[in-house]
Amino acid sequence: MDLRVVRDRTASLRSRFKASALPEPEEGVRQAGEYVLRVVDETRPVWQRAFERRRKIATGGIAILTIWFFAHLFFGSNGMVAYTNKRSENSHLQEQIQDLQKENEALQGHVTSLKTDPAAIEREAREHLHYAKPGEVIYVTPEPITPKQQNNRAGK
Repeated sequence: MDLRVVRDRTASLRSRFKASALPEPEEGVRQAGEYVLRVVDETRPVWQRAFERRRKIATGGIAILTIWFFAHLFFGSNGMVAYTNKRSENSHLQEQIQDLQKENEALQGHVTSLKTDPAAIEREAREHLHYAKPGEVIYVTPEPITPKQQNNRAGK
């Protein structure tokens, strides 16, 4: 190929791509081709480059969506953290219910004994109402003084 033909083609490429400088043919055809491809790539619209990179963009979008989903799954209003808190609260309330049922059964037994057993009625009357049979003497001891009931007098 004649050197003049190569220079003419180079000049036409310069005007076509508005490039500042093309490599000389002596530097190699490969470098010239890489330069032309780089200039063509730089002049393509952004949407076309994005369309070619759609797989990477879609993968990134799915990764972000997955991260958001798992964050919502664990820390959302109905997430795993709230679920474990509700389970522990449920077990605590079940224990309270069992304790109250045992206490209720004991009180029901006490009520039944007070309705049917005269000895239980007498025992309640003596302990809580301080009743006595004729001829009996009841001694009542004063309640001990607690630290809250003591006054703040200075001792001598």
